[in-house]
Order: sequence, then structure tokens, then C-alpha cells
Amino acid sequence: MIKRLNRVKTWLMEWFKKPYVWLNNVTGGSLEILSLAISQFSRCNAAETASSLAFFGFLSLFPLLGVLVTVLSFFANEGQIQRILIETLRPVFPASSSLIQENLQRFIELRQTFGLIGIVGLLWSASSVFTILTYNINSAWEKARLRSVLLRRLIAIGFIFGLVVLLILLLLFTMVADLLAQSEVPLLGRLSIYDSPVWPLLTFIIPPLITFLAFFVLYRWIPNTEVRTSEASWAALFVTLLWQVTSAGFAWYVGSGLVNYDLLYGSLTAITVLMLWFYINSMILLFGAYLSSAIAQRSQRWVVTIPGKEHTPIDQTVLEQNPTLHNQIKP
Repeated sequence: MIKRLNRVKTWLMEWFKKPYVWLNNVTGGSLEILSLAISQFSRCNAAETASSLAFFGFLSLFPLLGVLVTVLSFFANEGQIQRILIETLRPVFPASSSLIQENLQRFIELRQTFGLIGIVGLLWSASSVFTILTYNINSAWEKARLRSVLLRRLIAIGFIFGLVVLLILLLLFTMVADLLAQSEVPLLGRLSIYDSPVWPLLTFIIPPLITFLAFFVLYRWIPNTEVRTSEASWAALFVTLLWQVTSAGFAWYVGSGLVNYDLLYGSLTAITVLMLWFYINSMILLFGAYLSSAIAQRSQRWVVTIPGKEHTPIDQTVLEQNPTLHNQIKP
């Protein structure tokens, strides 16, 4: 029985080999890159790492909301803060918007009670997930040097400040849009900017663009090694598209009634769904790091001297299959 199964496996591998090679050549090696990324992703137990990242993400979410509300309160009123944060977080947490909105409202009501020590504590707690994230993205690159714990924490806090700056810019954009809606603009006449064709176009383009830029920054500058712009941008583009599709699919899945989480978890349903979404997002984030690393390995070239052929370019895959070529590498 085992021999028969092995023969079937061998036959299937031979049957799929030619279409795989053809499709890989047509796509410029994309299948090989994906295969390498999936292999490294599985070998490094990234799925288990994603579970710990999801746990810290859940613990850091609400302190992060506290920091954002406290800082934004210096620039806007209660209604503007709630509007900009809800509009920003709704696409990020498609099935947990009610839970986020309830806690956000509570933070807005209690924002005056946070002192300096309280804000520092919130900032430290909120940076935990970014500390874990930077460590694991850096680990996806074999040649990346490990950073100290203090430096990883400082980078994580820098991410939070970057997020605050981004939200302030979005807040200013919203305030300008409100002013345009209340006044007559020559290009729009009496038509409000929210009713014009420009607004749906902006709301369609800006969120994916911000998502792409966030992923690009993570994959380009977090690894403590040289990462080319093309390696980070292709991984960021792939992960952005994957994240958009997954977000829409997850929102449909939770709202479709295929699984009754209320029956299973009762009052813990909102927390359970949020944790599941954190886990899925963590998987996507980490896979993007391994994909960027796989792109780098696929595109990297060495020059070796083979008898009868001088200065022959050879890629990472061939080098791994022929360890003896290591001694023949020339700079």
C-alpha cells in the first residue's frame, strides 16, 4: 500500500513538473519565489510566531487607542477624534468595529484623567506588539543582524509616533474637506465635496495606498540588512492585495452566519473574533517578510569559476543544490 502511494506521488510530481516549470518561466520565477517563501515560512514555525504576535497585538491595541486619543485631543475636538479614528480603524478591524468603538468612546470620555506617567505607561504597553513585530520581520532574513532589546523598543515607539503623525495629517485633511463642504468651491460649484465624484475616488485609493506604504516601510527598513526597494515593494504590493481580499472575506465570513460564534463563546464573541483577526493579520505580515527575503534570494547572483566557463552567474537555488561551488565563488 505504501509503495503504491509513493508511485502515485511520484506520478503526480512528474505530471505537474512541466506545467509548473512553464508557468514559472512565464511569470518570471514567481512560483519559485512563492515556493521558497512558503518553505521558509513553514520551516521557521512562523504560524506559531503569529499566535504570540496576535496575543501581544490584542494587549497593545487598547493602550494604543489611549495614546492616540490623548495626543489627538490637543489638535481636535471629541467629535473629530472619534470620526477620524473610527474611519481609520473600521477597515483594519472589519468584524470588531463595535468593540473598538465602545472602548474608543470610553477613552475619549476619560482622556482628561491621563497624566504624564499614565501616557508613558500607555506608550510602553502599546509598543510591545511593534517590538515583537520588528524582531520577527528581522528574523526572516538570515543575514540580518539582531538588534538590542532597547533599540527594538525605540523603533517600536517610533512607529507609534509615525502613526500619530499620519492620523494628524488625516485629521487635517478631514478638516479641510469639511471647510470645502461648507463653502462653494469654483471647481465644484454648489456641490459638496462629499457628494462629488472626487470623494469616492479618494476613499477608494487612499486606504490601500496607506496600507502599501506601511508594509513597504516594514519590509524595507526593519530588517537589519540591505534590502532593495524592489524586494520590499513587490512584497508590500502582494501583501496589500492579499490583506484587502482577506479583510473583505473575513467580514463576509463573520457576518454570513456560517459559524455562530455567539453560541460558542457567548459574551466573549467580540474578543474571540478580534483575536482571530489579529492572528490572520499576523500571518499575512510575517509571510510578507519571508516573501521579501525570498525575492532577494532569487534575484541574488554570484560569479563562480567552472572549468571551461569563467565568470558564470549562478543563483541561490543552484548554489544550495551544489555546495561544492561555494569554494569557487569570486567577488
